[in-house]
Order: sequence, then C-alpha cells, then structure tokens
Amino acid sequence: MSEDLLHKINLKHRMRDPLYGFIWLTQEELEIIDTPIFQRLRRISQLALTKYVYPSAEHSRFVHSLGVLQCATNIFLELVRNSEDLNKRDDLDILLKKLRFAALLHDIGHLAYSHASEQTLLGDTLKHEDVSKYIIQNYEPIKHVLLKCFNDATILNLISSLVAGKVIKEYDLLKKIISGVFDADRADYLIRDSYICGVKYGQFDVERFIGSFIVKNGQYCIRYEHLNAVELMVFARYQYNMQVPFHRTRQGYDIVLSKFIEKQKENIQTGIQKQKGEIVTIDYDTFVKFDDYYVFELIKKFAGEDNFAKILMRDKAKLHPVFDYTCNAENAYYKKLYEQFIKGLISEGLEENVSFFKTVKNVKIYDLLKISDEQNESDYKVLKDDKLIDLFEMSPVLFGNTNANEMIIYRVYVDDNCIGTAKKVLQNVMNKTL
Repeated sequence: MSEDLLHKINLKHRMRDPLYGFIWLTQEELEIIDTPIFQRLRRISQLALTKYVYPSAEHSRFVHSLGVLQCATNIFLELVRNSEDLNKRDDLDILLKKLRFAALLHDIGHLAYSHASEQTLLGDTLKHEDVSKYIIQNYEPIKHVLLKCFNDATILNLISSLVAGKVIKEYDLLKKIISGVFDADRADYLIRDSYICGVKYGQFDVERFIGSFIVKNGQYCIRYEHLNAVELMVFARYQYNMQVPFHRTRQGYDIVLSKFIEKQKENIQTGIQKQKGEIVTIDYDTFVKFDDYYVFELIKKFAGEDNFAKILMRDKAKLHPVFDYTCNAENAYYKKLYEQFIKGLISEGLEENVSFFKTVKNVKIYDLLKISDEQNESDYKVLKDDKLIDLFEMSPVLFGNTNANEMIIYRVYVDDNCIGTAKKVLQNVMNKTL
C-alpha cells in the first residue's frame, strides 16, 4: 500500500538529508520550493542565536520544512498501514498530497530570527502562522501550483487551515499530523535540532513514534503498544526546551535581539501591512528580503553606537545571568528573592533594559497535552483491546505531570559594568530573605 501511494503521487526529485537519507519530492512541490518566498527560508535560522551556545546550530527553516514534509509522509504511511478504516478510502493519494503541501508550507510565514522578532513586529494579536495563512491564500506562485494540482478553489483555505486554524472532521487526521500535540513538526525539530546541536536532549525513539497512531471508528488515536514512544516524545520535548530554547545564554541573546529590533523598529521593513490585528496585505518583494541577513546588517550598522548591537556582534560586551533560578510555581521564596533583587538593583541606580534585563519564563510543558473538558480528558484516545480509552487513564505518568504545578524560570542579566554591584545586591537580598 505504501509503495502504491508513493507511486500515485509521482515522486520525481530527491534531496539528501542527514535524518531521512533522501527526501523525495513531486514536481509541484519542487515548483513551490523554487519560489523566492520559500527560498527565503534558507536565510531564516531554525534556532535564531542558539549557535552562540551550540556552535553547530546553523540549520535553517528551509531544511526543517523539508524534514516535516518527510516526517508527515512517514506518519501517514504508517497510519494507513495500521488502519483498516483508512484502507477502505479511495482518495488516500489525494489526502497525502494535501498533507505534504501543508507540511512543506507550515513555516512559510516565519519572520527574521523567528520568535525573537515576532511579538515586536507583529504585535500581540498576530503570529507567524497568520502570515503563513495569508501567504498560502494570496501569494500567486503558490496559489498557482495548488490550484493547478487540485483544480479546486477550496484547497487554499484547507492547506492554510491545516497550518493554523480549524478543519472539518474529514481532515482531522491531517490536522493532527501537521499541527496536533504529537505532530510531525515537533518530531522533526526535536530530532533535527538535537542532532545538529550535538546534544542528547530532544532525542527519542522516532521510528517507533512514527508508527504510534491509528484511525479507529473515524477517530485518530494512539496504539497502546506504542504508548511508551509517545510518552518519551513528551519528556524529550521537556528536556529539549530546558536545554536548548530556554538555555540561559540563548535566552539572554533573545532578550537583547528583541530589544534591538524594538529599538530599530522604524528602520525595519517587513512588507507586512496590518490593521486592527489583521494582515491587510504583504509586499512580497520586501518580505523576501526580510531575513536574518537583513537584521544582522542593521546590527553591524549600529554596532559602533548601540550596546545591544555590540552584544549581538559579540564585540567584548556581553550579558551575565547573575540571577538564575528554576522552581515550582508555588515556591514563594524565589519569587520574593527575584522581586527584592530587582528593587535592589534599581535602588543602586541600575536602569532596567539598559544596565539589567529581567525575564520570567513559565514552563508549561504539559500544556501540550490539551485538556478538553472539566473531566480532565485529553484530546487523544488510546486503542487497547479494540477499546478507545482516554490517554490520561492509560498513562498515569503523563496525567500526573499535567496536574503538577508549572515550573518558573526567574532570570536577571546585567551588562559588564554592573556585575560587581549586582552580586553585592544579590548577596544582601539573600541574607535578608533567608
């Protein structure tokens, strides 16, 4: 069945990949990849300035997007192999085509340096997924390929909804593969980022995970015999988040990068026109040029006069995480210590966002196991002995952690000139608070 499906969608081209060996592509997919707006993803770092922590973290959103296409395909093929319900359908090749386009385009709207610039440039109501949706529905070269491939005007709304939004029940299984809790996006970035960074955090049994799902009575669910692989993916994500995106050095550079972009906001041209929390239009010629290189040219331009730029250039200036504590959200001691430390720094004449920078990060890692109602049931069922049982009932490990109090990371960074003062303030505050 898998070979028949792959033959039907007519894979013609291949690209090498360190995780999957080869990633095979159709002619239509290659046409999308060759558009300027997709090629732009080569110039958007997957992990922003994580390379300042893990030097090999130089990979892009481009290679990740190809990886998600392959991972989503592998999950779908295993889903078909495991599911009698799906094998009765005569449109599996069409479903697979739709899935692959959504996987390929899921990150098309990422801004320069990804999440570090998103809130500053898009505001509180928009995210990169909204940009992706707009591009899929309005960018002529992509529209042309999709409409030619399916000859159906509704395809634009479907592909964009698979990336971000709601879909009708018929496409629920595709939605879960693309943007669900246990999706191809997370699976690929966990194994890809950990592999390229050279860390063990984020690794899990991806081969077994890919075969962990089945469609039963029209419902997308987890196979009981593969439950441990799904649990391991959750724990891998937690460890990955703590050691890669939430790493204290990476987070410090994220703060500085965000502050720099905020300061230079008037000099930055994204091409995105928005009004009342919605995207009105995108100047694609401008958007294509808005990449990491564009922002770093600004950083170099202002490095002689802007301390944020100096830090980002690693021109001797740097931030030091003098306060760094991770604790349970109910632990009042560290919250009080953090608040008193901030007051102490201000009383010593240090200025926030100039001499010191603060951040509070809520680690809601188990929010990913969405609670669907008051009965503490998850959105996922487990198939065991031909019965569908709630995920939390079958996995007390995951259920216990969803009920656990969230963790909070308190951090305060200071510049080179304030280390001595900050350490004295912290010692005084700790002596008083203990």
